[in-house]
Amino acid sequence: MTKQLSSDAAPTPGAKTESSPVTAPEEPKDAAASTNKSGCCADCKDLFLYDSGRKDVQAFYFNQFGRSILFISFMFLSLGVLQLAYQSAGCPQNEDGSYEKCGNTVYGMLPSDILAMMALIGGLSTAAFMPYAGAVVDFSDHRLTFGKVCVTILVLINFVQIFIFESTWFAMVVAQSFLAASTFMANSMVLWSYVNAPTDHDLHGITSSGRLWETIGMLSFFIVVGVVQFASGWDSVVIARFSQALASVVGGVCLFLSYKRYEPVKAVKTLENGKSLYVAGIVEIGKTSFSLWKTEPSVFVFLLAAVFNEAAIGSFTNLAITYLAEQLQMSSMSIIIFIVINFATNPLGVITHRFIARKIGHKKNYL
Repeated sequence: MTKQLSSDAAPTPGAKTESSPVTAPEEPKDAAASTNKSGCCADCKDLFLYDSGRKDVQAFYFNQFGRSILFISFMFLSLGVLQLAYQSAGCPQNEDGSYEKCGNTVYGMLPSDILAMMALIGGLSTAAFMPYAGAVVDFSDHRLTFGKVCVTILVLINFVQIFIFESTWFAMVVAQSFLAASTFMANSMVLWSYVNAPTDHDLHGITSSGRLWETIGMLSFFIVVGVVQFASGWDSVVIARFSQALASVVGGVCLFLSYKRYEPVKAVKTLENGKSLYVAGIVEIGKTSFSLWKTEPSVFVFLLAAVFNEAAIGSFTNLAITYLAEQLQMSSMSIIIFIVINFATNPLGVITHRFIARKIGHKKNYL
């Protein structure tokens, strides 16, 4: 780039004026650096906080982070429950902290069956509660209030689980199975009902950023609690108490900030006279499924795949911990390290998915 230099005074008539090209490298470099910096910052903001100027999008990010912490804290609670179940059954402990399969039962079950039972009851209670939750979201003006009630119950259950002892652990199992699982999924339903965007491209940007915050929440929580256990030498029960206390505070604050940003929403559908919300929810599920099967069979197949996939993911945590502890005889510290390594790849997967989807399209990327 060149600049034409000139004197402030007017040139003398008849005098020869000369112009000399002079390079000015500093300004363009500064401008380029500023542009690159601005572009880099914009890219980072789009990655983590896409369209974060909207209050409902901010609420989505806070909710994703908070609920992921409450979700992942269950892994540490599971390890504490498993330890107390083995102790109650009178099974001997190995030198590395794992427990022998002694064949004794507690509450009519093997200790290794407790987590599987929790997954089963949690799945059934959630399936029974979701039609009502969906009907409240669609057919009533109380979507926001319903979400607040659900997250309050969820956070309170996590707080109560701080007091897990040999005399209380089974009551904690019941509360987790019947209440925590269903209220967690109900909050998720409210969360996704607020997500919207003018285009599919923007919607993908918002959901990708939300997924990244969800992954960051789980991974960071796991690392913090894992480091505390490694440094303190606490057993699984004490770590379970610590994790529930930490999750109640951090997750509860994030969910509070989330619901503070949501606005009340009117009903999007009209409830027929004399029909209860629960019946309306079941009927709506049937209508939607039948309509998809008739008009969009490929979407109906995708829906079935998503249903089974969600059920598998919900049960994976309990079954994986049971397998690692029961079959591989891994200690709680070894299980935590194993899961941290597994979670460490998640942010990379989310970023890769986002990049490829924006290049080739979301449908092709999914396939």
